[in-house]
Amino acid sequence: MKKEGFTLIELLIVVAIIAILAAIAVPNFLEAQVRSKVSRAKADMRTVATALEAYATDANNYPKCNPYSYAFAVPSQYPSDPAFGPVLERLTTPIKYITSSAALTDPFKATKRYSSSNFPGGPPAALVTDPRDYQVAELYHYMARDAISTTLIQYPERRVQWWFLESCGPDRAHHNMGGILLNTTMSSFPTILSSQYDPTNGTVSQGSIFRVGGQKTPLGLDFFNACTTAQK
Repeated sequence: MKKEGFTLIELLIVVAIIAILAAIAVPNFLEAQVRSKVSRAKADMRTVATALEAYATDANNYPKCNPYSYAFAVPSQYPSDPAFGPVLERLTTPIKYITSSAALTDPFKATKRYSSSNFPGGPPAALVTDPRDYQVAELYHYMARDAISTTLIQYPERRVQWWFLESCGPDRAHHNMGGILLNTTMSSFPTILSSQYDPTNGTVSQGSIFRVGGQKTPLGLDFFNACTTAQK
């Protein structure tokens, strides 16, 4: 009995069907991945926020930050400059306020940065210029500020009034809120709000995911309340 194989036309039809199914399935899969990372970032930051409050209860202050807003010491600077020393390492050593530093790793891993010089309107700049800093740049960003929202708290003897954590979000661009907030006014809040990730603008869209704690200030009140509403 003679057996016949598939004809060329039949094979092309099968390939076309597979391609159509892949074109439908792959974008849905990628969007699901992004949504999963967003959920993980928010869960991580809730964990870190709880740890920060526990630390503040014991130390009567929140951890200070560094000028780059990296969550850990900056290898290219520390220990030559104490302002770039340990930050959220204090949540893991010597007392474990969080069980693993993995909760500090941003699933999106920032590669770009917006600052007052290129936000809004301009393209983001490269986040890291020194290869030694790549690893700490992939963590969530952390900033600690004073009561009037004009001074970064980089030294342990200074009092931290409020703080915020940032995941760079799906666009993988960190918003340097130190520079942006210091170069803004109350009238520009609508522009600043565009730095917040909003999935209704598209699953992969511009914006960071923020979580804020400590004392709210007149300068940051509207912006940070808006950023935290969806996280509660």
